Amino acid sequence: MGTASVAVLLAVWAAAAALFPKDYLPSPAAVAATLAENLADPDSYRHIVVSVRRTFGGFGLALLGGTVLGILMGTSRRVEYLCDLWVTVGLAVPSLCWAFVGLMFFGLAETGVYFAVLWIVLPFVTVNVWQGVRTLDAGLTQMSRVFRFSRGAVVRHVVLPQLVPYLFGAARYGLALAWKATAVAELVSQQDGVGYVFGKWFGLFHMPQVLAWTVTFVTLMLGAEVFLVRTLEAGVTRWRREVRL
Repeated sequence: MGTASVAVLLAVWAAAAALFPKDYLPSPAAVAATLAENLADPDSYRHIVVSVRRTFGGFGLALLGGTVLGILMGTSRRVEYLCDLWVTVGLAVPSLCWAFVGLMFFGLAETGVYFAVLWIVLPFVTVNVWQGVRTLDAGLTQMSRVFRFSRGAVVRHVVLPQLVPYLFGAARYGLALAWKATAVAELVSQQDGVGYVFGKWFGLFHMPQVLAWTVTFVTLMLGAEVFLVRTLEAGVTRWRREVRL
C-alpha cells in the first residue's frame, strides 16, 4: 500500500505540474534532478549533519527533562499544581516565538537553536508522560509500598516499565517536532543547516530547490522514525504480544 500511495502521489504531482508554469510547480523529474545535484555537492552534507546534530541535541534535552517533569507531575499533586498552568502555556507558545527568543538571548550562536528546540518539544513530552503516569496500575504501586521499595526503585521497576508506550509515543512525536523546530530556528538565526538552506532558496524563489530540500527533510525524518525509534521500540517491547482486531 505504501508503494502504491507514493506512485499515485507522483502521478498526481506530474499531472498537476503539466498545468502550471515550472517556476511554480516543477515536475517530479525536475525535483529529482535537483536532488541528485544536491547529493553530489559535499556542502549539502555539511548542512544535513549540522541540522541532525542540533535536532538530536535539543530533542535529547527535551526528552530527558519532559520525562522527569511528567513523572513528577503524575506522582506529586504539589508539582502538578505548580506546573500544570505553565505546561499549558508552553503548548500554546508558537514555535516561531521561541526561535526569536533564542535569537535575542543568544544572538547567532548555535545555543539559540538548542534553546528553541528544548522549549518547543518539552511541553509535549511532559504532557504525554504525565498522562501516562496517571494511568498507572495503582495496585502495583501499593504492592511496592508493602514491600518497602524506595522511591527510586518504584520509579525504576514499577513506573518506567508501564510508561514504555507513552515514552515511545512522546519520542516519536517529539522527534518529528524537533526536526521542524530546528528548521524554524535555523531559518531565523543561523548561517548553516537545512532551515537556512530553505530560507536561501525561498528568497530566490527557486521552487525545485525548495521541494528538493523538502524531500531531503522528510527522508531524514522518516529514516529516524523507521531505523531509530521503531527499531528501539521493537527491541524494548519484544516481550509484548501483538494485538490485532
